[in-house]
Amino acid sequence: MDVRVDMPTVLARELARKEKGPVWFASVTDAYQPAEARYCLTRKCLEQLARADVPVSLLTKSGLVTRDYDLMKRFSEFELGFSIACADEGIRTIMEPGASSLDDRLRAMAEASKAGLRPWAFIAPIMPGITTRPGEVETLIERLAAVGIRKVGFDPFRPKPGIWARLRPFLSARFPEFQQAYSTPDAQLLARTAERIEMECRRRGIGVVA
Repeated sequence: MDVRVDMPTVLARELARKEKGPVWFASVTDAYQPAEARYCLTRKCLEQLARADVPVSLLTKSGLVTRDYDLMKRFSEFELGFSIACADEGIRTIMEPGASSLDDRLRAMAEASKAGLRPWAFIAPIMPGITTRPGEVETLIERLAAVGIRKVGFDPFRPKPGIWARLRPFLSARFPEFQQAYSTPDAQLLARTAERIEMECRRRGIGVVA
């Protein structure tokens, strides 16, 4: 594992010489990986950004994010999002073994809501035959509403060609229904799932973002 321990210093230098603009955390890698508990690089970067009051958007799967709510409340503009794929912890342990549990993420969302951070949720990836089962998205949105989520986005499963050859056998072995869904693609499956998400969100007063 490579750790850029100089990142806060580099960021401070960049902030001093560049025009202020929005910063996005976790477009590729979660800013709250387990190593963050030891190195605190995300927190140190947030401290630099808070001093400059730069608009920040952050998306995470980790309950560790609660540690930094004090910093996030200093920003004039801070958007906090939580990525969550399903309401089934058994599926979560297979799909995301290194991520925080569903309960930990939901607690973090609830704490963010109480702190006035107005968190949103990103339901992804939508996995055909796995997270599209009857009642799955409805249960998830019910739980999100209960912890104060008022905005939801979602995205389908988008396998990259380079990893698909290794990932598909694993998913097919664990979830035969996934193999069937991909063997006989239903062009309407994701559209129907999107309709279910949008309908349930409307029912619970939650906004849906593209």
